[in-house]
Amino acid sequence: MPIRWMRFLLVCAVLGASATAESATYYVRNGGNDSASGKSHADAWASIDKVNSGSFGPGDEILFHAGDKWTDQLVVKWSGSKSQPLVIGAYYVENGVAKRGINGARPTIDGQDRIPQSRHVGLIEITGDHVRVENFRLINSEGRGVSFREASFGAVINVVTHNTYDSGIKLNESSDILIENNHIADSNRAYLEGASAWGSAIAGVKSPRMTVRGNTVEKVYGEGINANQGSHDSLIEGNRVYGARAVGIYADSSPRVTIRRNIVLGTTDSGHWRGDGKTVGSGIVVNNEKYHYAGYGGKTPLDVQSTDAKIYANLVAYTNQGIAFWGNLPESSFDNAEVYNNTLVDNNVQFDGGQRPKPNGRFVNNILLSISSGTRDVAGTKLHGMTARNNYLSQGDPGGDFSHSTNIYKGVALARMSGWRALDKLDTVTWKDFLPMASSRTNGAGDNGILSLATAKNAYDRDFNGEPHNNPIDLGALRFSTQANAPKVPKPPAAVSARPLAP
Repeated sequence: MPIRWMRFLLVCAVLGASATAESATYYVRNGGNDSASGKSHADAWASIDKVNSGSFGPGDEILFHAGDKWTDQLVVKWSGSKSQPLVIGAYYVENGVAKRGINGARPTIDGQDRIPQSRHVGLIEITGDHVRVENFRLINSEGRGVSFREASFGAVINVVTHNTYDSGIKLNESSDILIENNHIADSNRAYLEGASAWGSAIAGVKSPRMTVRGNTVEKVYGEGINANQGSHDSLIEGNRVYGARAVGIYADSSPRVTIRRNIVLGTTDSGHWRGDGKTVGSGIVVNNEKYHYAGYGGKTPLDVQSTDAKIYANLVAYTNQGIAFWGNLPESSFDNAEVYNNTLVDNNVQFDGGQRPKPNGRFVNNILLSISSGTRDVAGTKLHGMTARNNYLSQGDPGGDFSHSTNIYKGVALARMSGWRALDKLDTVTWKDFLPMASSRTNGAGDNGILSLATAKNAYDRDFNGEPHNNPIDLGALRFSTQANAPKVPKPPAAVSARPLAP
């Protein structure tokens, strides 16, 4: 074959490959036509089955019409790329133009309490990499809301789930997933049928480096947010958790988990209490559940434990244990745990360090405020290797490892000093109730040495969106300011989008 023809065929092959790689946007709506092109609102497809049977790739967008409803499972088996994720989202029409996003209502997938057939998969089931799911409403799932399985570099953004038999969002062996600004309500209803006791609203199992940010978790029959079984180097920040029956935020058998700037609240609804309605769930807990481990029925090596946990700038009220270390695994050792600048108010016990070792750990700059009868600052006086200093303890010096000359025992003044244990809906308490007042002796009473922990990931010195901490630093999670509008809940240095609509 002449060389010029070989060159011509090669150019044609390259051009053909480029054409194939071009991304496209596909539209799906009620009243559409599966025989149409799918490439405009007028030519939109009608069914999820049509999408499931298609072939998509990097940069493609599959958008469902806002306000419409489907009753099938969406199976996303295709992958995007780092620069061109595959998007599964929503669109609306304005002035005759289809636009990605929502303008009020969301597209809804309704499982009708019969779909999917397995509790271990989601109404949206994802097995491809670099997939972004956004702006859906997922209700009445007989399994999960969104499920990632052996998929990496995905994202779930601004999704609402309600009434899921299992988790609202679940990751299984899926790394580097972003879960941001979602609203997960009424999840793990399997508990009501005796099928599961502790399923999580948002969970990562063997899913390292997940980021769970800016979400609202409301009324879950198990755990709120869970980094579980080797989900190491995960970040849980800026979330609101209300009414978690088991635990609000849980780090289980997962090293180097950072839990910061969250609000965790209990509920007066005993239907979301543990022990068959005997006690409200706990707030933030670090644990190693032994069933994960070799020798106890599991396969996880004994050296994979919840070490190097950082728990700071959290607001926790009316839970069983505000912050606790459980150590279900007998060999547990919570090395290098850092618990600092948290505000723990009127929990049954503000802090429970447990009985397992915590070598090189620190408990610094925290406010422990017990108001109601029967509440306690600490569960015990031994910290088993953790050191404590510069804390506010409302019930006086408990003795033991908590005693230190820098502690304060009187004079805390928060914006709210009563009625903490009457939470019957999500916004009964907000972050403003935790604000320190000008008269509070906790202002400027902290240990500035904690700022040395600031790193690219744990940027504690930038936690107030560029506003520096007071110097000396305050106790608790919130900075006191003489400016009326200056105090605020610390947030990530980068801005996050608005909270989603309620379900």
